[in-house]
Amino acid sequence: MPKGKENLKGFRLVEPDGGVTEIYSNHVALSTTRDDLRLSFGQIVPLEGQVIDAAFEWPEGNAKTTALPGMVTERVAVTVTWRQAKRVSEALAEAVARFEAKNGPMKDAVAP
Repeated sequence: MPKGKENLKGFRLVEPDGGVTEIYSNHVALSTTRDDLRLSFGQIVPLEGQVIDAAFEWPEGNAKTTALPGMVTERVAVTVTWRQAKRVSEALAEAVARFEAKNGPMKDAVAP
């Protein structure tokens, strides 16, 4: 029988045989209809032939302020109803607030 976890609403989360697939994402795109919201999770990757090494010369010098050319490889998409989207939004906002209460406000990362 698959492993399961009880949650507070009485539903049991059941892991499929072989476990849950985990996907890394550093990009999300939204598309909508009047009935639902689609979240496309992807990963930003350099364009083929554009892999940059330490000897790369930036067009404006070594300030490294220009974005490198790249594309987003779509990894997975999840479509939810608007009601579920609102619940997810509220849950994420609450999780971020708890994280920042313990760790301080998050700042946008600065490229190396």
